[in-house]
Amino acid sequence: MSRGMFYSARRSAAVLALHAALTGDRTSRDVAENLLDFLYFESDLCQGPRGDRRHPAYGLIGWGTTAPAWQVAHYGDDNARTLLATMALDALAKMPCN
Repeated sequence: MSRGMFYSARRSAAVLALHAALTGDRTSRDVAENLLDFLYFESDLCQGPRGDRRHPAYGLIGWGTTAPAWQVAHYGDDNARTLLATMALDALAKMPCN
């Protein structure tokens, strides 16, 4: 997945989670959950050094994976967008879907 696709996935997850909250659309909720699961657990964005509790980058979300410079970059605004999508999905999980 390219850097642009990761960027889009972060934003799409938030939009889909909010859409699901407003409309009760289960498909939007499932897609948002799958996007975030992929970002956190399958992609390289949170793996490697960022997944090692002893590393100074632990817990940060990488900017991209296709270029070496992107693999070590962490930007606060991108991390914030991913965390906002995660919080929106968490709040949605506490709400019943129609």
